[in-house]
Amino acid sequence: MGMRITMGVQPGGGVPFWFLQILSGTGTVVMVLNAVLVGVIVALATLRIEGAASAILAVGALGFVVALLLQGLYVRRNIAKMQAGLRPRFPTPPGDR
Repeated sequence: MGMRITMGVQPGGGVPFWFLQILSGTGTVVMVLNAVLVGVIVALATLRIEGAASAILAVGALGFVVALLLQGLYVRRNIAKMQAGLRPRFPTPPGDR
């Protein structure tokens, strides 16, 4: 609770509040904007090859979802890799005494 107050997050609010906090984070906004750009580019490529309107919409939405999933997997992998390299400093690990 103390860390949340320090970070400027009001106590309480329930699950919807915390979900909105995650969505409004800079990393999430950038990830969604990147996925939107991928969706638009894929939709424009489909338009260029003269696809049907429904195909353009479906391919654009699929591009958005795939880009979002791939970015999420990339971030999770990098966070796990970083966490694996961390060593606790307090209390001092027995091997460092």
